[in-house]
Amino acid sequence: MRPPGADQAIQNLLAWSRKDEWVPLLENIFANHLDDVLEDYDLDDEELVELLGPAFQSLYSVIVEDLFSTPIDDDGRTIIDDYLKRRGWREKVHGRRYLEALRDSTMSLYEVVDLDRGKTVTLRDMVRGGDPITVHEKRGSETAALWDRIGARVLLVNGKHYLAGGLLVFSREAGDRFLDSLERVMEEIADHPDGEAETETEQTEEPPLLSDADLRDAVLGITGTIVFTRLWLTENLGRVLGPPPHAVNTDGDDIVFSTVRFPIHGDETDVAQVIDGIAEIDRIEPDTVSWSWTGPGSPTQRMAKRDPDDGDDGIILHSSDASGRTCLGTLDIENGTLILNTNSRERAEKGRDLLAAHLKTMVGTPLMTHEDIQQTLENRPDRPASGAEDIPPEVQEQLLNQYFDDYYHQLLDEPIPALDDKTPRQAASAKDDRKTVIDWLKHLENGEQRRAASQGQQPYDFRWMWKELGLENER
Repeated sequence: MRPPGADQAIQNLLAWSRKDEWVPLLENIFANHLDDVLEDYDLDDEELVELLGPAFQSLYSVIVEDLFSTPIDDDGRTIIDDYLKRRGWREKVHGRRYLEALRDSTMSLYEVVDLDRGKTVTLRDMVRGGDPITVHEKRGSETAALWDRIGARVLLVNGKHYLAGGLLVFSREAGDRFLDSLERVMEEIADHPDGEAETETEQTEEPPLLSDADLRDAVLGITGTIVFTRLWLTENLGRVLGPPPHAVNTDGDDIVFSTVRFPIHGDETDVAQVIDGIAEIDRIEPDTVSWSWTGPGSPTQRMAKRDPDDGDDGIILHSSDASGRTCLGTLDIENGTLILNTNSRERAEKGRDLLAAHLKTMVGTPLMTHEDIQQTLENRPDRPASGAEDIPPEVQEQLLNQYFDDYYHQLLDEPIPALDDKTPRQAASAKDDRKTVIDWLKHLENGEQRRAASQGQQPYDFRWMWKELGLENER
């Protein structure tokens, strides 16, 4: 959402930038932004557009806005200056002011700290600091999630803040890498403010002092938009072209959905009685012939004990029973068959041996089948599970919220690898760990907002967790 007249002004400026005299500059700007990354991934322009799909339009807008605001001569003149001097008379006042604000803007990294869907988004400048800025942005407020990291230009026009057309969404990890790089540049400038170290005899006068905010703004101007586009391209192309995420369970086994079927010889009641006597197996409900096979410790406790050097930086899938113990598999008796389901070959084999040792001649030779994630997706029916479509949305939401309540209340008192194996309560009470806990909470909340948006649901409300940890004023 732009101020009145801004859209037409941008269209007029785009048409002006296509004049023959600007074509070499346009080609040079695009080459600076794209060529190195295209070479790294062995792509051409058309392949890039196809891979990025609709996201390419955001990238295109960012690069074009860089073209508009980049000086074209030693006097600092820009294409916007040239256009306004020759054709500015045709623009309305609001359109002129929008173009002037775009000309004077610098791209920065912002964090979404509040949302009013369909109206505004409130941003915190993560580079220059200062108070949060409320931006009038209908489209962005509908698609953004709390704690998103975005590269954007914020324009002040007639007392209101607006986002320019180009906007790049970064993962929190990519945003942190950008901020770390910027801090290193700041440290180098602080060590050598004149570009090189001077001896005491050579230094004759003190260099002019800049405020931290002015220095950061200057560094953003020096590094330029190209830092944002290359970081965004590297992250998104790596996601598109890289291997699918590696999925494992809490034992580190590859996810392979495995089923073991034992034919039952004899009375099913006797088989059920033996299964009830196995320590690691509990009935899910007293009046059913379904059981949960559990392992010691909760999923988070088991993950915390894993060796961080195992090389697993993919997805960890897990589930737990009502008491919080890790669920290794489920058992059911159906039509004369004892069925064990697990999420790995290793667990299937372990469960097979456990059951065979206890049931002995009461069951026959088991049949094992396996299906990896890709096969499961390909074989999945295109409709929800039987009966799921009959559950009213409000009931589904209530059940989901209850699940999250139970899960996160338990999580507050369990060691978390991301918190150096401290519980969230322990980390929040330690001054040196508070920032880490805040980042962890933001990561949880951002992921939940993205999940809920993708499924058309209301996101889970994490505010109680911030309050429970004494961090509500940091939110």
